[in-house]
Amino acid sequence: MVLALTILVPKSDSATILAAFGRADVYAEKAYGYYCNIHNFLLSEYQSGKTDIEKEDWEEKVIPWAEKVVMNMNQAIAEVESVMPGNIKTEFWKDVYYDVWQSWKLDTDVIRKMDFYQSEYTMKLAGYPNYLHMYLAITDSKFNSILRACGKLRELAKEL
Repeated sequence: MVLALTILVPKSDSATILAAFGRADVYAEKAYGYYCNIHNFLLSEYQSGKTDIEKEDWEEKVIPWAEKVVMNMNQAIAEVESVMPGNIKTEFWKDVYYDVWQSWKLDTDVIRKMDFYQSEYTMKLAGYPNYLHMYLAITDSKFNSILRACGKLRELAKEL
């Protein structure tokens, strides 16, 4: 399969693609650092017995960290877009599109909005016991998905 991919992707393009994938990975790692700030803050609040956080903490801590996550993920997405062909024909690029790019776009959109603060509807719909549990579950699931896509990007880079 690697031979087939190298035939489909000219050698001169492979270096460009690898460089873009590498930069995307660096931006995703930076986003992860900010995500850790969100997670650690929410977890410490949860472990202290709280069931919600103050609106000030949401707006002054969580939202700014989320904005930095989104900023870095947008850069990662742009790096992948910069080398992605307009007409996706090969399995390699289908994997990049569906397993990396699309995943990053969708999960980053949830983090961009962060519109689930004190959403009683979301909490009851998903059966979360309290708001803080919901915040942790939503942010963790979205970021775990982003990290899976990072792993897939690294796998795909090895195929070049």
